[in-house]
Amino acid sequence: MAPRFIPNEIREMIRERTDIVELISSYITLKHMGTSWKACCPFHQEKTPSFTVSPERQSFHCFGCGAGGDVFKFVMLYENVDFTTAGIMLAERAHITIPENPRFEKKDESPLAQHKDRFYEIYEQLCSFYQTRLEKFPDSAVAKYLATRELDPDTIQKFRLGASPDAWDEGVNFLRKLGFSDEEIKLSGVVSESEKSQGRIYDRFRNRLMFPIWNEQGRVVAFSSRKVVEEDNGGKYINSPESPVFKKSKTLYGYSFARRQIPHHPEGVILCEGQLDVIAMHRAGFENAVAPQGTAFTQEQAQLLRRQTQHLAIGLDSDSAGTEATLRALDIALPLGFDVRIIRFPGGKDPDELFRKEGLEAIHGAVRSAMDFSDFLLDYYSAQFDLKTPSGRARVANSILRFVAKIENDITRATYADALSSRLKVPLDALESELLLVRAKERGNTPPRHVEGPLPAEDTPAPPQLSAEDQRLRLIEKELLGLVVEYVEAAKAVSQQIPLENFSNTPIGHAIVALVELTAAGNWAHRIQSMQDLSLTYPDAGLSAYLVPVEKPLPNAQFEKAIRQTLFAFNEAHLLKEIQQIMARWREHPEDAAQIRATYAEYQAQLRQIRLDHAKSI
Repeated sequence: MAPRFIPNEIREMIRERTDIVELISSYITLKHMGTSWKACCPFHQEKTPSFTVSPERQSFHCFGCGAGGDVFKFVMLYENVDFTTAGIMLAERAHITIPENPRFEKKDESPLAQHKDRFYEIYEQLCSFYQTRLEKFPDSAVAKYLATRELDPDTIQKFRLGASPDAWDEGVNFLRKLGFSDEEIKLSGVVSESEKSQGRIYDRFRNRLMFPIWNEQGRVVAFSSRKVVEEDNGGKYINSPESPVFKKSKTLYGYSFARRQIPHHPEGVILCEGQLDVIAMHRAGFENAVAPQGTAFTQEQAQLLRRQTQHLAIGLDSDSAGTEATLRALDIALPLGFDVRIIRFPGGKDPDELFRKEGLEAIHGAVRSAMDFSDFLLDYYSAQFDLKTPSGRARVANSILRFVAKIENDITRATYADALSSRLKVPLDALESELLLVRAKERGNTPPRHVEGPLPAEDTPAPPQLSAEDQRLRLIEKELLGLVVEYVEAAKAVSQQIPLENFSNTPIGHAIVALVELTAAGNWAHRIQSMQDLSLTYPDAGLSAYLVPVEKPLPNAQFEKAIRQTLFAFNEAHLLKEIQQIMARWREHPEDAAQIRATYAEYQAQLRQIRLDHAKSI
């Protein structure tokens, strides 16, 4: 059971044991320049490196796109995961255990849950065992089958494909020798129990091609196996049963590879039928391909993908079963706000067959030719009903409207209705009326609109307009935060000369207040840690720019002048803003003129005094 949050002490332990330069270097190439490291930013396209990593402050910032933060934020951005998942990945990398939080999670005392850490070990050991078997026996049935699939050694290694032995207990005995008990082996689901001989266990997977299944963090949590000899018993595919670490409805094959690639592909994520199709798509350069694991596409899998992208390309088989699966996927994806396209592979081939017979370009051509879901539906239903008759057009329209009605965005839904009206030559007002009826019938079963992840541009509210006074204060606050982060004297001066309530209710304002309070408590040395936490609390707020140390600290004389000028500029701007607000109240409430006039005079006096004090200090 994954923890719902990461305690502060564990968070700091992860930071202490994870060197940010080493971490980021495992993803991209960094070049040492002065006191920092630089590279072209992995989060946007650029030719001149503006991505800076500070080993001193264990932080990164891109001066091009503004991305930045600590080790948690880098993993969140690069791996496209939430904070908790990033924390789990970093904790595993640093060999740190994150305790469950009893305040939020009821501890699962079941035997399955108690053995979950051992499950990970069993799956990992068996995965290596199956890989070794495939390498050691190149004439095995599995090796011969893979040869017919024309999989190269690099692909086999990347996906860690293996071969289960053609025996009843080699896997069981292998695990026993490693110290796993029969109870642990049984609970892991990698064996079956004999019906004839009570207590006897034997390998679940025998003489099969083995596909390890990874969780979101890239750990092996289960297996899927394919029959390679038709005469063998059992179904074409046999999968691991569910366990505390493996839920079929929440798992996508290939997702641990695809999640970091999805943002770089215009089609977003590609949904395929099975493991070999995913592997073929990856070989063709589409490492954003995934497949449902042992079940149809589910709501949980769709929501997992929606965190990454709003673009979904469905590339399931074109036979009747594949078409029905595509329709079910549309039912799930459209209410979540996906922009859906349908890939049709030529000749009815699946990606694996197409790649082997026609090569990489055929796959690329199919992806380029992906059609909008509405065109797919029109083709599909037009083949079933006669468009030459009014009743046929009505049946096609009603069939397509059932899907259009699931779209939550009003403009998008109206656009599809208008296009459908033109193509079917059906009056738009009739389609709109029918659309309202369909939505009214289905709304009670429609999934909620709110999901994690990027939303269409039209759903993003416009930011409020700031007054000239507020704009000036925001600029001064940015300068002030830069001083407070770099110089303890600046933080002390702020605490003496500016009431903290005068700072804005913005990430920059909150950061200044936090660091000034930290300084007052004698903990200014912990300011970087505080800023890292704030940059997680306020994503995309530009706070990470202040975590990169200045190249050349100001000399004392220049620093003292800079802090005097910045403090004066802030206090002056704040008083001018207050005076403007007083004048506005005067105009709105002339009956209170005497009281407002007195307040106005008081603020004018304060303004004259700070200007006089500043002039004397120059």
